[in-house]
Amino acid sequence: DAAFTNFNIDWRVHLHGHLRNSKVLLASRDNAAINLGVFFMPNTPKAHEFLTLWYEQRHVVEKRKLFHKDQEALKNLLKTKPKWDKFVDSTIPQGKINGYLDNKNGLQWVEHSWIAHQVFCTDTSVCAPRFIS
Repeated sequence: DAAFTNFNIDWRVHLHGHLRNSKVLLASRDNAAINLGVFFMPNTPKAHEFLTLWYEQRHVVEKRKLFHKDQEALKNLLKTKPKWDKFVDSTIPQGKINGYLDNKNGLQWVEHSWIAHQVFCTDTSVCAPRFIS
C-alpha cells in the first residue's frame, strides 16, 4: 500500500540525521502515534530480534480485536519491554516518508514526494487507478 514515487531522491541524504547504527526502527508520527504506514528497519541481528518480539505481540492485539494491529502491537511491545524504546526513532517528519493519497487526516502526497501511501482502500477498482497510473 506504499510506493516510491520519486527515484531521484537519495535515501541516505533524505534520511540524514536519522540513520544511526543503534536504531532498529525508523518511522514518523501522526496524530495517533508512531505511523507504521511506511517505516524502515536495518538488516541487523538486533533489528531481527526486535521484529520477532514485535511479531510475538500479535496474540495480545488479536484477542482485543483492535483496528491498527501493527501499531497496537508496537505500543504493547514498548510498554512491556521499555528497553527497546531507545532503539526506535519516530522523529522523521511525516512528509519525508509518508504522503497519503486518500487520508484527509494525514499529510497529503504531492508531486515529487518520495513515497505515496494509500490507506483505507476497500474498493480496488476505485483506488488502484489513483495509485497506479
